[in-house]
Amino acid sequence: MNIKEYIAENFIIQYKTHLGLNSVKLRHSWFVNNNQMDILTEIFELTNFIEKATLSERIYCIMHNVTSIKNCPYCDNYVKYANYSEGYRHHCGNRKCNYLYKANFVHSNGLTSNQQGALNLKEKLKYVGEDGLTISKRNNKVSQSRMKSNIDSFGISQWDKYINIVKSENIRRKTTMTEFGITISELAAKKAVNTMQSTIADNGKTIMENKSEKMCNTKSMVDENGLDCYEKAFLNGAGKCSAYLYK
Repeated sequence: MNIKEYIAENFIIQYKTHLGLNSVKLRHSWFVNNNQMDILTEIFELTNFIEKATLSERIYCIMHNVTSIKNCPYCDNYVKYANYSEGYRHHCGNRKCNYLYKANFVHSNGLTSNQQGALNLKEKLKYVGEDGLTISKRNNKVSQSRMKSNIDSFGISQWDKYINIVKSENIRRKTTMTEFGITISELAAKKAVNTMQSTIADNGKTIMENKSEKMCNTKSMVDENGLDCYEKAFLNGAGKCSAYLYK
């Protein structure tokens, strides 16, 4: 009996919809108690191209003839292993790689994940439930109901008083001068900026630098129409010069 036959006979379980592994037999103690350490050693030898991995991942590699580490198609990072039924993920899990995957991977219906998601959302928003309302109208109704409940629980006069207190506090923070000659709101904003400019992250850059870099990378991502976020914003009328620019 070869290793694949042994694994199929001893470790693999048929669930209702998929094949899985017997987690009890994946424990080190099972191999020790059943004098099967030679099998465990063979599994590790056949998958020695992986430095750190669960026994489930090693068994998956053997049963699916995987002989090298899986790398993300969009970067050089290691693709994470999900489980025996799903195998390896399509990418490393990084947000940018996930965006590229959803924008490029075409399903059997001819649509990318982004297009399919937009289509599903559109159909979902158009769907009218048994109450005769769409999701947006139902959510709006719930919000109004919660507002009414808050007013009922406080009483109209108390609710107005609560709103006035919040407004007064906001006004106080924007008008009260501190000993530094600026308002409380301005002082808080200044402290936040100083913290972001002086705190160094693990990559050697400040929080502000990382935030700016992440924002630029995100807005530079190109969609299926060949437009990045800056271009889409201009097309939607953002900025004073957008009309002149696209004229």
